[in-house]
Amino acid sequence: VPSDALPTSESNQEIHVILSSNGILKIAPSLWTAIFTDTRLRCLSLIDLQLYGNDSQTLAKYLCEQTHLVELTFDSVLQSVYSFDHILNEGLQHNKSLKS
Repeated sequence: VPSDALPTSESNQEIHVILSSNGILKIAPSLWTAIFTDTRLRCLSLIDLQLYGNDSQTLAKYLCEQTHLVELTFDSVLQSVYSFDHILNEGLQHNKSLKS
């Protein structure tokens, strides 16, 4: 994605982040941090994604703390049952900003 296609950190434009089709490549922890520390984040879509153990821990942590995110989409996300349970119970259950 060209850098001029993304909103700058100075803009107040809300953003929708889509992570898709990572195959066997792991998601860098710094990418999760960049996504979730941007206060303009409103929507996050995880599509055809493989999540690993550290991803579920990181995702649960950020989802629990997240106050700006209002929509989260999981579509064809591969992960263990434990990882999904952890994201649901430790992250989403404690989040007050996401809509039911």
